[in-house]
Amino acid sequence: MNPKVKQLCSHIFPAVGSLFVTYLYNVMDGIFVGQGVGSAALGAVNIGVPFITFAVAIVAMFPMGGATVIAIRMGRGDKDGQIMLL
Repeated sequence: MNPKVKQLCSHIFPAVGSLFVTYLYNVMDGIFVGQGVGSAALGAVNIGVPFITFAVAIVAMFPMGGATVIAIRMGRGDKDGQIMLL
């Protein structure tokens, strides 16, 4: 396998896996709430899913952006953080 493809896959699979686990949590939460509490509570869980998705997006945004800045600076050989990004 091409080393670049292998490296890309080593980054893609953990990201996809973490999103899969996040949404699996939402599905399992819906199943347990629907079985245990009832349909009104299941509706509340489904209303909350967009907010959970938004929170996951915000939480993921900062480390991804920070990793991008670090990768750019490492590529430029800036070990002290003194070289401007632009």
